[in-house]
Amino acid sequence: MSEEVKKVNDPEQLRQICARIFTKLPVHIKDKEKVESVRVLGYEPPLLTVEHNRPDADLRVLIVNHDQHLMLMECKVQERLNPGQEKLHPVRLHLKRKIRKQKRVSLASDSGKLVVDDLITLRSIPEGLSKIDEKNDSPFKEALAQLKTIQSIARLTVRKSFRLDNRMRAMMARDVPIFIPDRTSSRVPEFPVITMDEYRKILNYEPHPDQILSEVSIPVRFKGLYLMGVATIISSEPMTDHHYEAVDEIVKNLEKEILDRHIVPYNPEHCPVVDINSGGAGILHPHNPHVMRGFLPGEEVTFDLHFPGEKSYPIMGNIRNIKSLERAHRIGLEFESLGSDVQQELEEFLRQM
Repeated sequence: MSEEVKKVNDPEQLRQICARIFTKLPVHIKDKEKVESVRVLGYEPPLLTVEHNRPDADLRVLIVNHDQHLMLMECKVQERLNPGQEKLHPVRLHLKRKIRKQKRVSLASDSGKLVVDDLITLRSIPEGLSKIDEKNDSPFKEALAQLKTIQSIARLTVRKSFRLDNRMRAMMARDVPIFIPDRTSSRVPEFPVITMDEYRKILNYEPHPDQILSEVSIPVRFKGLYLMGVATIISSEPMTDHHYEAVDEIVKNLEKEILDRHIVPYNPEHCPVVDINSGGAGILHPHNPHVMRGFLPGEEVTFDLHFPGEKSYPIMGNIRNIKSLERAHRIGLEFESLGSDVQQELEEFLRQM
């Protein structure tokens, strides 16, 4: 998409935009490394109180998708409150009108060529997980018991809110696990993991870091996309690849059980794709008030995209727009960071069309 840019500096206009839009719609935070969700906790003009998981900085850029516009609010950090919470002073808004340059391929709603299902918001995942007790509820209880058969010091941390703990934040930033076989040795695993320098920063938050010689911490993910928790074992003795592989197997089984038992919200509606290009798709979602009231423009979502030949891929994206029709809602979806496999499949489909 190309963009037309307008700047807003007027304090009164900024106050109105913050009150009417940035406190009402899903908000993201952008820095040099990535874009991720942020929670707006409150607004007392001229300061926005927010909660996020990005490193400390003097300036923040908040993003909202509204209608056909991308709104980027430049803010100065006025005050740091609790870890991850800040008061921000908005100083300038960049209003970008998006103009789609790439045409979408139209599909008949009854063609069945492409289908989206299990469309849910990302925020609904920790909301669903907040209702479980990992010490008593199966399969979490079973997974924790299995971890303790590997090492007596074992944890199963479940993400029940927007916040990330220090291990989650470090692993999410680099999309790698923690595997420290022996802190006193120079040996490192043959696959990407958190570096020793990064690990030392994590240990600053441990009550007895001198008692930790080795650690395995592996993320528990929803369909490989969204961080739901972390499985951890810690020891005062060295650990080997066998320890890592055992934890990894427990995590894979737990991820499967979470999906099979619908522990996180599940959307049963099958939604035909009516237009698509490499950047997004339009779908028809059957009328379902219980499901639809959770969807807002700008909301981050995950869904499965089904291609001909029974191939399907989990995808993350966001809702660009929603239009109510007589028998369905038309939802415009924008894809985020497609994997190479689904990107190749999509390009081949578009070529054939």
